[in-house]
Amino acid sequence: MLSKILIKFTFAFALALTLQSKAYSIPTKWERIEISFGDLLNSGWQIIGTATNRVAYRNYISPGGLDQETYAFTLTKSGKYIICEMSNPSHPIAKNAGCRKLN
Repeated sequence: MLSKILIKFTFAFALALTLQSKAYSIPTKWERIEISFGDLLNSGWQIIGTATNRVAYRNYISPGGLDQETYAFTLTKSGKYIICEMSNPSHPIAKNAGCRKLN
């Protein structure tokens, strides 16, 4: 009885995998921008969205651990959009920052 159920389940699972529709993707422009975040804001780009993420982990047995912060900003100007990301920004200059043009 158990083997019949297992065979039916395996057959149904195999059918489910083979009869799935295909996923398609369309390439999107992801162009690097060689302008600082501050210069973009000074030239008229406006922030329309922000996001932050922090991951922290510490092992009590050994010193060290993990503590990372990431900030993301979406900018717009004249119907164009840019995404900027900063990893672990520190005062006075965020060294790990980069922006990408979306259109």
